[in-house]
Amino acid sequence: MLRKYSFLIFLFVTITEFSYCQIYEQKAEREIITISERVGKEIDQKENQKFKLFLNIIGFQSAVYFKSSDNKYFLEISYLDNKTGELSLKKIEQSEASIKNRGLYIDRFVEGQQEESTQDSIKLVYKEPGTAFFVELIGKPFSGINVDFRINKSSRFSLGIAYYYSYKKEDEEQEEIEVSSFIPNIVYYYLRGEKNKRFEIGAGLGVTPVWHKDYNFDSPIFFHSVIGYRYQKKDGLLFRIGLTFNKYDDLNLFFLGISLGYSL
Repeated sequence: MLRKYSFLIFLFVTITEFSYCQIYEQKAEREIITISERVGKEIDQKENQKFKLFLNIIGFQSAVYFKSSDNKYFLEISYLDNKTGELSLKKIEQSEASIKNRGLYIDRFVEGQQEESTQDSIKLVYKEPGTAFFVELIGKPFSGINVDFRINKSSRFSLGIAYYYSYKKEDEEQEEIEVSSFIPNIVYYYLRGEKNKRFEIGAGLGVTPVWHKDYNFDSPIFFHSVIGYRYQKKDGLLFRIGLTFNKYDDLNLFFLGISLGYSL
């Protein structure tokens, strides 16, 4: 009886050792393939979630790609069986092209995320300026205050009141009269450039209610144009400088205009 049981124990140990040897030989013979440096030789649970690789595999634990001794390619997925709760293996034959495509997918996935992150960073760094307030010196035509509004990235317009200095002229009866004027005006600006530094061209008009010391009024149209440079930062400085042309009645005036203000 003892010999019989000894023989059975010997047979069981022999079969077990033979099975383990076969498994070891099989593992030793296969060549693990690294499909991307992003994941290494084995794809774990975090990498699976990050790259959305095997989300349809319930209980996913890990996955490896390998090449067998007979030059065939396989995907081996380790997962927890939903019914038994035990660790199981699923081996799926693959083509070499499909494995390369999987690696390219992972690399492009990472590059796409980096590009989106860079674009988001740029958006966070630069914000398009909104409404601005500025004082204009020697512009329309001498000095004034303005409110500047954004239409879009390349278009803005301003509403302002310019002061036209007092001067004396002769009336129809050859008498000297004093003239002074505040000029409500509107100007459209077209901008070209990137971020805070822009080249601008503007044109507009104003109505000049001219005051005479004898209390007579007239309202000639005042034409204004400008070509110059604009620096405008959101929640910061607004600076403008440019050559301005102003036509008032029979006067044609050229100035180098400067503006300083604050942009929201």
